[in-house]
Amino acid sequence: MAVCTESELIIDIGKYWPSNTPVLKVYEKLLAQDKKIPLATLHAAKKGKLTTAKPTTLIRLRDLVQEWSGQDLRIEDLFVAQKLTRSHLKI
Repeated sequence: MAVCTESELIIDIGKYWPSNTPVLKVYEKLLAQDKKIPLATLHAAKKGKLTTAKPTTLIRLRDLVQEWSGQDLRIEDLFVAQKLTRSHLKI
């Protein structure tokens, strides 16, 4: 019996996250720079579990990751395809 699979795009910035840097510290730094990204959004993006975000948030996440990595990145570079199995699908 074949397993039905689909995929969804998620935002994952975990591989760019600086070692030993708490999410709260990044959040506070962004607030001080008037570049607010919701705390829950930062947590989810760091864990690779962010499924939705406003366009301004995507731009700010991209800018943040560019600052950390020193790379010229596009927003699309933050997306990862996550495969879903039948148990994840709403059928």
